[in-house]
Amino acid sequence: MVFSLVLAEAGTPPAQLTVSATCTFEQVSEGFAITTVDLDVTGRVPGLDSHGFEQAADQAAQACPVSKALTGNVDVRVSARLEP
Repeated sequence: MVFSLVLAEAGTPPAQLTVSATCTFEQVSEGFAITTVDLDVTGRVPGLDSHGFEQAADQAAQACPVSKALTGNVDVRVSARLEP
């Protein structure tokens, strides 16, 4: 997972990351399509604050090969929350 790599390369490897994905499947003019993907990421990362965690999540979203493949076709939204 790119998020783990981003955190590790910044010197703050995660103790735990949990990700859930919710896809919205809708009827569109061409038939049916996945229109949105909501990613909910929670993690425990020693030595990192909430702001740094959110920044790393944004950086990972930009580098993720799956997100890149979906760009322009599916709205991918990421919610990142650091656990104490």
